[in-house]
Amino acid sequence: MAVGLSRRVALLAILAGGIALGGGPRAHADFTLTLTDSATGTSLFIDNTTGTYTYTAGTGDVSSSDMFAIDGNIFSYSSTSGSFSPSLGNLITFSSGTGRFGNFANAQIQITSNAPGTVQSGKVFDTNISTRNTSGAADTLTAAVTSTGFTLPGSLGSQMLLRNVLSLSDLSQPSDVGYTQFTSALNGQATPTAQVTASQFSSGTLGALTTATVVQTSSPYTLTNSLVLNLGANGTANFTGTTTALLPEPGTIAMTLAALPVMGFSFWRRRAKA
Repeated sequence: MAVGLSRRVALLAILAGGIALGGGPRAHADFTLTLTDSATGTSLFIDNTTGTYTYTAGTGDVSSSDMFAIDGNIFSYSSTSGSFSPSLGNLITFSSGTGRFGNFANAQIQITSNAPGTVQSGKVFDTNISTRNTSGAADTLTAAVTSTGFTLPGSLGSQMLLRNVLSLSDLSQPSDVGYTQFTSALNGQATPTAQVTASQFSSGTLGALTTATVVQTSSPYTLTNSLVLNLGANGTANFTGTTTALLPEPGTIAMTLAALPVMGFSFWRRRAKA
């Protein structure tokens, strides 16, 4: 009994930290998060607009007494759906709590959106994402985020720059089977995938950036991103993904596109000298 109580106290401490990070209530965005564990089939859909979730249990050893948390609200893994008070506004937090999400333990996820955006940018931050694969084989965790209701920056027909940034502080693998991939999109117009492998991370590569030139085809518009994390047995990861829609200054897009062949040539020269 004492052990169970201490585990729940630890979970409540985690949640309190998440609430402190969120600050006071803000207006809600149309904002969703979908988590999927490919090996077990476990999935979770969180809708910040309606304050509801749907959980599908996959294979794996999760006790019905184990708990997880969404936006500071605690639920049992035995529950397949429920409602919560999204008091943190444009923020979704998830903690795997005392149990595991499929094969993934110690999962901490925080997603924020600045919808409806600002004159400077529209942003979706996938931050404070950390987890560990507890299974004896490689497994993949996918997080898909959708944030609607952006009216800034830009206007209908505007040419925009979509920036897709992946940053890592940990990608530990017992063997080189680990990688992280991140892709962003505006109304379905996607950036190239940013990817960092375990061997690249161990060699000093701490992130990746890709961009795309897109057109604002509707107002309001939607920003989405998708993160795919593959971890070997007992592998761990900690990373941040950022989706940013910008209204470039005149000539910025042309300069960015013109720089791509130069970047490719520089990479080729480094390889040729190696």
